[in-house]
Amino acid sequence: MFYDGIKIYMQNGKLDDVEIAYYINKIRKTHKGKILKRISFILGEGYIDLRYMFQSYPFER
Repeated sequence: MFYDGIKIYMQNGKLDDVEIAYYINKIRKTHKGKILKRISFILGEGYIDLRYMFQSYPFER
């Protein structure tokens, strides 16, 4: 599943688009200037485990 160009993974249930947008916007506000590439939602009883990855940038050693 994709949302706004971001790959979305869900485990143990589903979230609606409003909740997905809320968490994506929160991550973007916290990490300004980084491009969100992937986010995983692991749903538990009473909690959500979020794991996300940003676009990598090449660098030279």
